[in-house]
Amino acid sequence: MYHKKALIGLLLSSVLTACSSSSGSKPADTSTPDTDDKLTVQQQCELDTFTNAEQAADIQIEWQQDTLQHVNSGVYSRVHKLSDGRLILVYSDGPAVVYRISEDNGDTWLAEQTVAGGGELYNYTNAEFIELADGSWVYGWNARPKNENGEETFQIKLAISYDKGETWQAEQLIFSAANKFDQGAWEPAFLQLPSGELQIYFANEFPFGGASHDQEISMKRSFDNGVTWGDTETLSYRQGSRDGMPVPILLNDQSEIVFVIEDNGIAGEFKPVTIRSSLADNWMSGVVDANSDKREHALSPEFQLDYGIYAGAPYIAQLPTGETILSTQTSQCRKGTLAFMRVYLGDDTARNFAYPTTPFTTDLIKENGESLWNGITVLDENTIMATSSVNTGDPATPNGIYVVKGKVIRNNG
Repeated sequence: MYHKKALIGLLLSSVLTACSSSSGSKPADTSTPDTDDKLTVQQQCELDTFTNAEQAADIQIEWQQDTLQHVNSGVYSRVHKLSDGRLILVYSDGPAVVYRISEDNGDTWLAEQTVAGGGELYNYTNAEFIELADGSWVYGWNARPKNENGEETFQIKLAISYDKGETWQAEQLIFSAANKFDQGAWEPAFLQLPSGELQIYFANEFPFGGASHDQEISMKRSFDNGVTWGDTETLSYRQGSRDGMPVPILLNDQSEIVFVIEDNGIAGEFKPVTIRSSLADNWMSGVVDANSDKREHALSPEFQLDYGIYAGAPYIAQLPTGETILSTQTSQCRKGTLAFMRVYLGDDTARNFAYPTTPFTTDLIKENGESLWNGITVLDENTIMATSSVNTGDPATPNGIYVVKGKVIRNNG
């Protein structure tokens, strides 16, 4: 994803704290001066690519703009459905990681609750969450020193609640990197396997010393519901590039573990890529490198993007009916480095992602706005929810965390 300096002047200060260290060259600015009788290049591209985009014959996502909602300030939001049917929205707000609960499927949200705060020394961001099979809640985040080159290091941390968020156990340090921004660790995400094994995935540039700007995806395992953790394992690494922002799922048929990343070594600017292992192997076969058949373009060949188009910060989910859903933030049709959220439909093996749609449209996000650090959530077999950190580009419309629901429409004829 973009280096934080590329976002200065574009986002709220809270958004700045959530940017990863990943960096690529900036896409070209394709805008041209507007006239009374001619669309700009950007406007024409948006019309052709977003508004009039081709859709699949058998399944579509219809984003219900009447459900569009500004929830609050904050950044890097993810929504998860709890076992009791409620929704939890996790995000960072200032130096703290927080959450809000919805008891009506995301129509309204209860008051913000704080899990942990970074105080004077840290910004806490990159919030993620999992409800375990035993009912406990595990909340993970990235701790980032407010001042580089000091005693504080970039860290992956978590906290556990055994009473549905009423109280939280003491913060746990899961991984500590260096005290410099280019030797950090970022973006934790969780997966629990049917055996009960809990895994935490994260982007990790610490092993590479900073000079190369390389980055791998690392993982640690817990066999006691997050109380203790094993050694750090390298799951994927492309030499000379940056595997980043992992989000894992276990496929519905439990055949494979798949995580999606942004990869800037496969096709120019960052593109979404899947990394996979059979559940039986469970990452025991070694590192997935640049030449591994376990590393694949996520997008279907006819929907792959040009080298100069950025499409990073991916997120993945699977519907109960088998279809998979992939989101990215992309510079396609946007001005300079500004990004839109795009959501692709894939098959039941998390392949062939195609027919993208746009949850947050130009009605909300103006020419100088963008939507970043997105998440997608399955509410039921016919409903999904997108969440994003939005800079509207409009002084009259608030920035912050937005959500919108999408209806899954199937044509079985």
